[in-house]
Amino acid sequence: MSIRSKNKTRAVIAAQGKHSVIVNRTNKHFYAQILCPEGQVLGGVSTKNAEIIKKTKKASTSNCVSSRIIGEHISDLLKKLKIDKVAFNRSGYIYHGRIKAFVEGLFGQDGQNTGK
Repeated sequence: MSIRSKNKTRAVIAAQGKHSVIVNRTNKHFYAQILCPEGQVLGGVSTKNAEIIKKTKKASTSNCVSSRIIGEHISDLLKKLKIDKVAFNRSGYIYHGRIKAFVEGLFGQDGQNTGK
């Protein structure tokens, strides 16, 4: 995905006035951040966090299980920050594999917006 189209997606989300959840993945790790409409980072989680490493136990940090755990952790963080409406920015990644597992952890099993 080009930089121009990524910027366009961010602009559309910001124009809606919603908080956004942005993901990034590498071959070894998975990252997620919560952004306010003004562009400030409110919180983030990655597979490098000690708390996430304990939850994944001996599982790899680059698989669907760890992505789902990060989605659940971000969901808890959203509840703590009292944010009920979010827009998901998949950063141009195909909705498959780790991205899909993250959304299932974030919004529930079906991936539908359950009050967020």
